[in-house]
Amino acid sequence: MESIKKDKKALFLDRDGVLNYLISNRPPWDISEIEFYSDAFEIVNLSIKRSFIPIIITNQPDAGRGSISYKNLKDINSYIVKRLGIKYSYICTHPYDGMCSCRKPLPGMIIEAVREHNILIEESFLIGDRDKDIIAGNSAGCSTIKLSKHPSPIANYNVNNHTSLVKLLNKIL
Repeated sequence: MESIKKDKKALFLDRDGVLNYLISNRPPWDISEIEFYSDAFEIVNLSIKRSFIPIIITNQPDAGRGSISYKNLKDINSYIVKRLGIKYSYICTHPYDGMCSCRKPLPGMIIEAVREHNILIEESFLIGDRDKDIIAGNSAGCSTIKLSKHPSPIANYNVNNHTSLVKLLNKIL
C-alpha cells in the first residue's frame, strides 16, 4: 500500500481570544456578539500567502453545557470561517476534560486535521491564548505560539499582543 505524502503545512488557530474577542470572558453566543481582532484577517492572509493552511481548532463546551444551542454554535462558527476565509475548522463540544480525545489540552482535533489534510506537523504552528492550546500543539508535534500577557515556558514563542504576533509570523512562516 502506497503511503500518502505529507507535504502541506498548517497554521492551527484557537478561535476565541485569537481571532475574535471574548465577551465577558466567554465565547460569543450570538452572531451579533462577534468582534474580530483587526489583525485576524492579516494573520489568515499571511498564512495563505506563505502556503500554510489556516485551520481553526477550538473547544466550545458551552453547547455541551447547555448555555448555547448547537445550531447557534454552528451558525457562529460558519460566520467566522466565512468572514475570515478559512476552509477548515474543528470544534470539540464536549463540556468537560476527560470525556474525549478531542478537547484541548488533548491533541485529537489537531491529529484529525493532520490526517485529513496530509499535513506535515513538524513544519506547522499552533497559535493559542491558553496553556491548554499550547499543550495540545506540543503533544501533536507542532511549534507553538502563546498569544497572552502571561507567557508560557512550554510555548516555543510568546507574544503579548496581535501586533507582535503578526511581526513574529512574518519572520517564522
